[in-house]
Amino acid sequence: MSISVESIHLEDRGDTENALNLTPDQLKIREVVLIDIGENLGSDEEAQLPEDEIPRRYRSSKTLRGPLTTNWINEAEPVMCSYKLVTCEFKVFGLQNRLENFIQKNEQRVFSSFHRRMFCWIDQWIDMTLTEARLYEEQVADELNAMRESGAVRGIRAVE
Repeated sequence: MSISVESIHLEDRGDTENALNLTPDQLKIREVVLIDIGENLGSDEEAQLPEDEIPRRYRSSKTLRGPLTTNWINEAEPVMCSYKLVTCEFKVFGLQNRLENFIQKNEQRVFSSFHRRMFCWIDQWIDMTLTEARLYEEQVADELNAMRESGAVRGIRAVE
């Protein structure tokens, strides 16, 4: 089994045709999925989130970005698109398609949640230098590793 995630961030609106330089064969089988971090999540999912983690309701006090309105992808300035290529292989007869689809669906959920939070946490990171951001990454990784070693399993919700 293997899972690979490649990513690039471009200052565009998701209209770069081949941002990750796929081969013609890869382009033939590629599935493009738009993840709109400003879309309405539905009342059940939004009820589980703090008000300041819902991009269509959040406004940054430092950058004055947000809330993300219905047509934000075409209207927001500045804007960036995160292009991701998720490749997964699970070569077990009878389970391959089902498990690969499950992985892809959960990757979409993870990316959506992560990018929504990054937008809503902009006031916490916008003033960081690259060095400060790298130190923060290390601190968070250390905390996560400590939680993995000592705590109960948390934050896993399967999507079927």
